[in-house]
Amino acid sequence: MRVLARLRKMGTSDSDQVEESGPRAPTEQTHQSERSQLLKAASGDLAAFADIYGRYRDRLYHFLYRMTLTPTTAEDLTHDVFLALMEHPAQYDPVKGSLFTFLCAIGRCRVVDQIRRNGTRAETEAWFDESEMRESEQETAITPFDTLLKAELEELVLKAVTGLPPLQRETLLLREYEGLSYEETAIVVNSSAAVVKARLYRARRLLAARLGPLLSRNGEKEYGLRKSRA
Repeated sequence: MRVLARLRKMGTSDSDQVEESGPRAPTEQTHQSERSQLLKAASGDLAAFADIYGRYRDRLYHFLYRMTLTPTTAEDLTHDVFLALMEHPAQYDPVKGSLFTFLCAIGRCRVVDQIRRNGTRAETEAWFDESEMRESEQETAITPFDTLLKAELEELVLKAVTGLPPLQRETLLLREYEGLSYEETAIVVNSSAAVVKARLYRARRLLAARLGPLLSRNGEKEYGLRKSRA
């Protein structure tokens, strides 16, 4: 799992500029093909819509669920995103990234709008105040993760991910779980690649601090947790 590999690096380096070999981004030609398919779908081509929906629906839902932690909310937002996509297909610019990047950007806007309307004060501040990033740096020392890597405790890691501050959580989900580039992630979160890298680094540090105490001092404790895919 990519997240576990990143956590291991946190124990050996304080640099947040480590480049990862993630999934290769689609080419611009692929993006243009997606745009053509989108325009067909928006014009009433049911086969084209079914192709787009089938390709991206589950990935989008999982991203939104991990952001909202509510299945019904994630389902409603997923529906709203595809509706907005069909109503405004021309807004997708293939030069800026993949169609999935565009879908995540719409979904992220919907999540933020919902927090603005219905969120508590604490939830709102978490989204629009990055002070929690500074607090994250004061977490406890990082424990070695060799045993954690071998055990591949995806469920445990994902649970810790959902407990991250929202700005860090969305960045890590987009980059590590969805495989978006720094630039595409920046488009989704409406920020810069430099900010994305900073948030990602701090998210990894916080995960490392939270997961580290679960290991025994000699790193040999067995947890027997079921392996699952994120």
